[in-house]
Amino acid sequence: MKRHATTGIIMISLIAVIAVGCATGSRSEKIGSGDIVADRQRLMKLNGASWADAQAKMKAGNIEGIAVNAETMALNSEHIPMLFPEGSLTDKSKAKPEIWQKRPGRRAAPATRRSAFRRRSSRRHPGRSPCSEGAVAAPSEARGNRTMRGDSMRTSTMRRYVAVVVALLVAVGIAPALPAAADVMTFKLLTNYSQASFRSDAPLETFVGTSALEGIQGTLTVDPAKPDDARGNVRVDMNRVTTGIEKRDADMRSKNYLDTEVEANRWVTFEVQRVEVTGPLVPGKETPAKVHGILTIKQKAVPKVAEATVTYIKLTPEQVESQKRFGFTGDNLKVKAKWTATFTEHGIQVPQLLFLKVANEIQMATDLVFVRTQ
Repeated sequence: MKRHATTGIIMISLIAVIAVGCATGSRSEKIGSGDIVADRQRLMKLNGASWADAQAKMKAGNIEGIAVNAETMALNSEHIPMLFPEGSLTDKSKAKPEIWQKRPGRRAAPATRRSAFRRRSSRRHPGRSPCSEGAVAAPSEARGNRTMRGDSMRTSTMRRYVAVVVALLVAVGIAPALPAAADVMTFKLLTNYSQASFRSDAPLETFVGTSALEGIQGTLTVDPAKPDDARGNVRVDMNRVTTGIEKRDADMRSKNYLDTEVEANRWVTFEVQRVEVTGPLVPGKETPAKVHGILTIKQKAVPKVAEATVTYIKLTPEQVESQKRFGFTGDNLKVKAKWTATFTEHGIQVPQLLFLKVANEIQMATDLVFVRTQ
């Protein structure tokens, strides 16, 4: 990795040297309004606005859109050196005097490098300028369009080189502000601290069924920086759900309702397919979310959207040491969700005799704790 980084630095330096060489070799032109200070301030503000726009695009993931900003800053960079002539430090200017004081020292080294580069290039490609992009110098410059074509090609080449440099600098400058590379974590349900429940609110009776400790299982994979892509599965063993009345529990599991003697009917499952969330999960902050998934009861799958909150709990090494005996790890998630379902949408009919005591609509809720496994 160190070798690759060094190679990258050398390449950027080489591009920069070529750009400086081409810029020096190209023809100077008068630009602007005539007020040199106002022109360079305007150009600096334009560059600042383009830089801010490039940062916004990078954060939004619009990498292709940065090319326009890079080209703008590259074009501006061609003119910036001409906007700092000797004697242009006025009361209106905010430029530092060091720009002019140190200029002679800065010019000497690049000039030496440019000369050496051109000598090496001329030995490899006789008659070709490193800035002319293939324009070969003829023995005679008698053709009238020769100089014009060479200048045009040098300017075009220089513009592209500077655009590459600016694009690289944009990427390097913004990289620290970008989210880290994808860190998809795998979690498992901590049964001792998790619960699933349902509520039936009929005209004459309301009751609640809750899961037992080992009657709920689940896994989850999620990148806290991109929780939208979360995937997971939670399932509840209906043989271990109780409502407080044994007779009612037995009726619920009978063939007329859930028929849990059939293994495939025993488990009620919710498969997480995607999550709507406003941004990354921030440690310690409860984040609202909509969880899209498939609810399966008695082998009948129905799409559902659960209203949820997700809290990412990140523990310090000291906290992990004190909490690991309870099953907690460095990364933990607490997920609360609720949604509604009906018996009929899963192919279960409520007998007319029980209509006043068992509601067709069931309110379902979960309060789950997940701990990271890898």
